[in-house]
Amino acid sequence: MTELIEDIPRVDIFDAASWLDLGGVRESLELAGGGSRIVHSSNALEIGVEVLTSPGRGEVRIERGDALYVVLEGCGVLGVAGQDPLALVRGEAAIVRAGARHVLFGNPSVSLLIVSAPGLSAPTTPLALCRRP
Repeated sequence: MTELIEDIPRVDIFDAASWLDLGGVRESLELAGGGSRIVHSSNALEIGVEVLTSPGRGEVRIERGDALYVVLEGCGVLGVAGQDPLALVRGEAAIVRAGARHVLFGNPSVSLLIVSAPGLSAPTTPLALCRRP
């Protein structure tokens, strides 16, 4: 185990941690009627806040790496190709695997913390993915 720790590059103590104002970003996006903002980006990690309201555009996303979606406020629906939709409320989270086509909606609005590989997906295709019960 000592060998692994020694292989980790040392970081200046003053650059080792950063504070993120997730609440402030969420509030400004809510006041703007929705949107998204990246609050941290590095070679290995991207963290964003997104506010979605219904009715939304329903554009399909495909992430380059696994993505973690955490509901900060409100409730929403996550649809993943070939699966039943997931209803998510404040405090709940879902992981979408890399390459999975998915879509998010506010129901009626949802504020999300998104943790993923760098380069959040761009919308790729129109909606019509989820399996219907």
